[in-house]
Amino acid sequence: MQLVLFIADIGGPPALHDILSQIPEEFALPVVVLPSLEDGIFGFSAAALEHTIALKVEQLEDNTLLRAGSVYFAQPSTTYQPVRSDAEVRARFVEGDQAGDAVRQTLENFATVYQDQIIVVLLSGRGREDEVAQACSCLEEFGSTIVVLDRHEALVFDMGGAVLQQVHSSSELAASEIVELLIDRGIQTRPAEEDSRSIVID
Repeated sequence: MQLVLFIADIGGPPALHDILSQIPEEFALPVVVLPSLEDGIFGFSAAALEHTIALKVEQLEDNTLLRAGSVYFAQPSTTYQPVRSDAEVRARFVEGDQAGDAVRQTLENFATVYQDQIIVVLLSGRGREDEVAQACSCLEEFGSTIVVLDRHEALVFDMGGAVLQQVHSSSELAASEIVELLIDRGIQTRPAEEDSRSIVID
């Protein structure tokens, strides 16, 4: 695995904090948080997480180098394209077809680069369910791992329910199971020796 991608909006920050607060500092993958709505709740969430979790928290700007053990908050209505170069991956701003398609396009862009080396985690949310489910279907074709927070733990389940209906390989997991999955994938893939915290692509 090379990347963890969270998708959330309404009710997402509490679940995000619950999961990320249990991830150790030595976690070997970069984490990207992609809000599916355009409000500012994740700006406040990023500020709070910066002081309460072991991982480093940053905003995902243009040409950001994705480093292991860091959590990057994407900007709403912004389309990103990950680009491999010199064994590194950077996230760059790209022009999208429409502002409302930024989530779908970003997910599809990540799918073409990471393919089966990405874990997508759907948290609580409502809004753009069809877009997100369509993009997750694209991720499924590339062999990506797609998990949805359990309906009994998600404050709003619309987005997760749509993905489960349309993406046959997706799984519904409790927050504790998501933590176990991430630690299992993220700790096992850590290089034995590393001179930097950036992810190296074979």
